[in-house]
Amino acid sequence: IPQAFAGPKIQHWKLENGARVYFVESRELPMLQVRVVFDAGSSRDAANQSGVASLTAAMLDEGTDSQSADDIANRFEGLGAEFGAGVDRDMASVSLRSLSDSTLLDPALDLFARILAAPAFPAENLERQRAQTLVGLQKDAQSPGAVAEKAFYRELYGSHPYASDPLGDETSLKTITREDLLVFHRRHYVGANAWV
Repeated sequence: IPQAFAGPKIQHWKLENGARVYFVESRELPMLQVRVVFDAGSSRDAANQSGVASLTAAMLDEGTDSQSADDIANRFEGLGAEFGAGVDRDMASVSLRSLSDSTLLDPALDLFARILAAPAFPAENLERQRAQTLVGLQKDAQSPGAVAEKAFYRELYGSHPYASDPLGDETSLKTITREDLLVFHRRHYVGANAWV
């Protein structure tokens, strides 16, 4: 007997810049949640730049051409909006959650778009983020679970990019520059490489 399954109605379309959009409307809560996924995971790191994808995602909200990290954080907080960014082996994702009232949503979306389009990657913030990542790698080196997981990925994937830790390694992290982040962003954070 055939079974019928009811699921949410998913609308989809493609933007002029090539981004593919998938939209599910739900009016139960007065909120909008946007998640933009880019083919910009750690598997896109160059051989000598392990960790550039991770640093790029971590640095997105550290400033734009006209706003500092504090300005961005304060603006999102004042609008009651939440911003997030992360990376794994396959993808980088950037998200925004906001109330749907246009007086809050419109400026939150504008700031979200600005962060995606023109992150500044300030050099001093890069040094702080690099130091935090290096501390994270040292912590992982003392965690049997993290050591085992990294060894498992190396054995499973060999020379494939999935074998590398998405955070990178100490040697390459110390050499990644602001310009490297800008190049990675220009190459991978584009509409044709995005799913919304």
